[in-house]
Amino acid sequence: QLCDYYNLRDINLQNNRLNGSLPSCISQMTNLTSFSVANNDFTGSVPTIAALTTLQYFSISTNPRLGTGFGFDVWTQPLPGLTSYIITRTDVNGTIPSNIAFAYNLATLSVRNSKFSGTVPSAAIASLSKLINLDMSYSLFTGSLPEIYPSASSIELRLAWNDFTGTIPASYTTRSVTRFRLGNNKLTGAIT
Repeated sequence: QLCDYYNLRDINLQNNRLNGSLPSCISQMTNLTSFSVANNDFTGSVPTIAALTTLQYFSISTNPRLGTGFGFDVWTQPLPGLTSYIITRTDVNGTIPSNIAFAYNLATLSVRNSKFSGTVPSAAIASLSKLINLDMSYSLFTGSLPEIYPSASSIELRLAWNDFTGTIPASYTTRSVTRFRLGNNKLTGAIT
């Protein structure tokens, strides 16, 4: 059983036909650096990664029944190792909390095609100085577009198919944007 291997550093079970619940013991595998169960048929809750300070990569994408009735993971301490957090095409819902800023080395944040809604904590997203891929498309977000950190590195912004309103933030013009997908929102104002 997976829970017998607490010293695991890498779990990759992606692209299978696995189902059932993810074991809660994953939350206690403090040596884990990479976890991917993408493209399966898992159900139930998503294990918290709040204590996994060495975790760098986390992907549960394309498990459409995973996370039903569960919101975004609540982090109470910094997650300095986390660089990729990918929960696309899941049933996780709720809002993005401001404690996303605890993952201050985050380069990829993808919640595409999930059931997230509400406003995005702009200051928290703007504090992520290493963010180069932000994908919140095909969700239920409202309010203003999130600000981004002004940096010399390029960024991909995929924020299409939501209910974002208002103008395009000035911070979007301070970086080299390689993908700029804001279509099918309710944006107004001039493009500068």
